Amino acid sequence: MKGACAFARSLLVSWARDERGSTAIEYALIAASIFLGVVGAAYTFGDKMSDMFDSISSTISATLH
Repeated sequence: MKGACAFARSLLVSWARDERGSTAIEYALIAASIFLGVVGAAYTFGDKMSDMFDSISSTISATLH
């Protein structure tokens, strides 16, 4: 049992000192922040953008016909 605890402790210490995954986690946090910003902006300005695109579409249709 004592050997298993020492082994588990050595695994935890080596895992805590390993920094290879930290860059991937940082990039994932940045990507998640950007995603939340885009979703928030789309939610906030979605109706206004839809109205704007409808206006542009109808103007183009009226001009072409």
